[in-house]
Amino acid sequence: MTPPIIQSIKLPAFPEELYRTILGLQIAHGDDGNAAKINDKVGAKWSAFGGSISGRNLMLVPGKMIVQTWRSTYFKKN
Repeated sequence: MTPPIIQSIKLPAFPEELYRTILGLQIAHGDDGNAAKINDKVGAKWSAFGGSISGRNLMLVPGKMIVQTWRSTYFKKN
């Protein structure tokens, strides 16, 4: 089995603003009109871009940190 890819990024914004934005994504994405589905519960599934990316919330620290799994339909199963 291939080991998972682990990534961490820093964005030039306040953590509280990013947290609210990411977990409030019940809006349409871009021109395709596909809504993101996400909530603020640990263990909850989420999806975006018409389901082409999806995952689960692993850890949430309100206003500070979001840890999620991510998977693309373009990734191979293995």
